[in-house]
Formats: sequence, structure tokens, C-alpha cells
Amino acid sequence: MNKDEEQLLLEVVSAIKSINYGYIQITIHDGNVVQIDKTEKIRLDKQKPRKKGGEDRGNLPDLPDNRR
Repeated sequence: MNKDEEQLLLEVVSAIKSINYGYIQITIHDGNVVQIDKTEKIRLDKQKPRKKGGEDRGNLPDLPDNRR
């Protein structure tokens, strides 16, 4: 394993260790890794389930009538 491959593995492992929920996406062009994206999800306390038809918007603020 060369230094570049070693550095790439360290970057991937670092990204994995830095999130609790989410995903790591590795972009490859012509057989080479060109980008590592990390998206972290933040889990909130359990909210009550939505009613059918999406009527219950939980604790979201009401929008002005012209924005619905």
C-alpha cells in the first residue's frame, strides 16, 4: 500500500468515526477516488406519528396563508 492509498483509508475511517447517523459517499472517476462526502443525520426525540393525509405537522410553525 502506498502513501496515497494509506491517506485515503485514513480519511475514510476518520469520516466514519466522526458521525453517529448518516452516510459516507465516495466518488470515483477513472478508477480514482476524487471526493469523499459526509452527510450526518441528527436524530431528534421521538415525535408522535403523523395523521393520515399529512394533517399533523408536529411542532412546525404555521405558514402565512399565501405560502401554503
